[in-house]
Amino acid sequence: MGRNYFSKEQIEELRKSKYVKKISEANVRFTDDFKNEFTGLLNTGASPIEALNKLGISPKILGPKRVGSLTTRMREQAMR
Repeated sequence: MGRNYFSKEQIEELRKSKYVKKISEANVRFTDDFKNEFTGLLNTGASPIEALNKLGISPKILGPKRVGSLTTRMREQAMR
């Protein structure tokens, strides 16, 4: 299965967010504020989709694989 690249439009949309630190066609890096707020929302019972929407990040643009891996990474980092 090939890599899921962001389109120019998706990159521009994500770039508008104060939580996006860096973005390329293949990857997006989020700020520490995003990571803290996302983890906090998950800990209060929000689903990953709800948390992303609340923070103004489109889960549809990220796609299910990125949402899943982001959620896993954030939960693992919170446990450390």
